[in-house]
Amino acid sequence: MSNFIKYPHIDNWYQKKVIDFFAKVFPDIYNCKYTIESKLDGANLAIIVKPNSEILYASRNQIIGDLSDFYGLDSTMKKYSSELESLIQIAKDKDSICHFYCEYFGKGIQGRIDYGEEKQIRIFGLRIGEELKSPIYLYSVLKEYSLSHLLIPVLGECDGLEEALNFNEVYTTLINSDGHSYEEGIVIKPLNVMYITKLGDIFQLKKKNEKFKEKTIRQKVETEESKEISELISSFCSYINESRMFSVFSKEKEITDKSQIGHYVKLILQDAKEDYIRENNDYNEEYEKKIFGTASKLVANMLINHLR
Repeated sequence: MSNFIKYPHIDNWYQKKVIDFFAKVFPDIYNCKYTIESKLDGANLAIIVKPNSEILYASRNQIIGDLSDFYGLDSTMKKYSSELESLIQIAKDKDSICHFYCEYFGKGIQGRIDYGEEKQIRIFGLRIGEELKSPIYLYSVLKEYSLSHLLIPVLGECDGLEEALNFNEVYTTLINSDGHSYEEGIVIKPLNVMYITKLGDIFQLKKKNEKFKEKTIRQKVETEESKEISELISSFCSYINESRMFSVFSKEKEITDKSQIGHYVKLILQDAKEDYIRENNDYNEEYEKKIFGTASKLVANMLINHLR
């Protein structure tokens, strides 16, 4: 049994109804201290370490079988043999299964940002047993075990939510000093405490560089449907763009063959649907077949162009 628990969804910073919801449950979110972390452009990776020294790896949603099939992860992890020993020691000392949530990035992964020639990992989250730990706890554990070099880049701290939301998301990557690529964005996290609902949702917000946003300006999509349905389809299709495609790649791995198009169309549509429902009140399941019918064509064309 893997005991894998995926990292919770992170909402967009402009989703007012999400912020309002959390504020009702956790009023302290307005005034607490925040940490600002880099949002790297790579693939989601969880390193699951058990006290008996067993190590498993997972993508965003599932255990990875063949590591070589996940952007050559088997070769990459050979460079981290000493660090893995330290992660094992943490699991032994805590006497619990530990999830180290990471971004896996570098040459051959996504490719939109110049991180240099090497594939690397950086840790952005820690779960001990079933408990997701705060950023300050993660920072201290990595420091204690001489693993601070594996921490996701931290850009600064803010006093209160307003200051955090105004933090500049446009900056050149801190990973590769020789590069001049702008980073994907930032992640805004309460520093000292985890605000988690009974359903497991967390209060963390992503603020993406305009270039990497997963929603575009709404454009009218021509259909033969009624005005109501046509407007809903147009609104939904604004959530279909290359940034969302790459976001799905980061969770699942990149498409490599035309035979996979149908599978990735479903993944991208579902990803768009989840965000749409979080940000809008007008989604109607009754019209989903018509919405997906139009949107799936856009997704398929986007995937075909990517494969070219």
